[in-house]
Amino acid sequence: VFSIRGKVVSEGGAPAGPGTIVLAAPKSSSATAILSILTRSQSPVRAEGAFEIRGLVPGLYTIQAVSTQTGQARSMGRMDVNITDQDVTGIVFPLTGGLTLSGVMRLEGGDIKTLLPAAQSGAQTAANTLTLSAAAAGIAIAGGRLTVGLVESAPSPLSSATPGQIKDDGTFVLEGVAPSKYFLNVAGLPAGVYVKSARVGGTDVTLSEVDLSSGSGGTLDILLSNKAADVIGNVRGEKSDSGKGVMVTLWTRDADGGSPNNGIRTTTTDQNGSFQFKNLRPGVYYTAAWEDIDQTLATARDFVNLVTSEATKLEIAEGGHVAAEVKLVP
Repeated sequence: VFSIRGKVVSEGGAPAGPGTIVLAAPKSSSATAILSILTRSQSPVRAEGAFEIRGLVPGLYTIQAVSTQTGQARSMGRMDVNITDQDVTGIVFPLTGGLTLSGVMRLEGGDIKTLLPAAQSGAQTAANTLTLSAAAAGIAIAGGRLTVGLVESAPSPLSSATPGQIKDDGTFVLEGVAPSKYFLNVAGLPAGVYVKSARVGGTDVTLSEVDLSSGSGGTLDILLSNKAADVIGNVRGEKSDSGKGVMVTLWTRDADGGSPNNGIRTTTTDQNGSFQFKNLRPGVYYTAAWEDIDQTLATARDFVNLVTSEATKLEIAEGGHVAAEVKLVP
């Protein structure tokens, strides 16, 4: 096993003193995996800014640093390090105070303020859940029933931020955003509403990650539409009760790189073999019901792309209400 050694410096180049922690995690790790290795792959930064993380097997790691001392300005850093067959030494790891991203949320043909008042408990619970998960990744903002979150593609358990507020005119400011790549999440949308488009600094990020790794901020423009589509369907099997409690997957024909689920949704049929998917953007979809499948496979893009011939193809228009009868895939 090998070590990563280096020095953490502040934005001005001075050594980052005590109160900063550096963490190394395999680049492909999930948030759960990162949390499980926290105790054995982190290093406190010494007074001169030096750190050392020991006991790492060869591989590609993401090292992250965050200031943990109360009363200090929020600062953070992120860097990829590749360990081959020897220690990695001499790293100079710069910290930043984070980026500022101003934004505005608009409702096509309507007033965004109508979506901002407090919602019923169910929608608010969903918004609160995303607020917590996005805050753990670095940034989230909330406004009544709606929550906008930037969730890091490679989650960081060291980051934390207090959710901001969406104003009545739909404007908001995200502060202290770490230079990284993010999935954009909008939670708490009422039935019939979907994210029609999202742009950062003029670049369309509707179906792609929000890439802030260059260290520059910008303006986030989110356009909502109240013309979302929905699919209502039934699963039919050889036996009269075979459609009950069946897992159903709906996926976009083209991969959605801007979503953690890659454009794939799942649900389970009710006692009548019926299912429903709401708040859909227009496009071409496939849906399939599974006689017996591991959930990981049912939500894996590489797998579902192999079974499109067994699936039901749906062409969904904006505001469309599509009925589908889906057969069980053996």
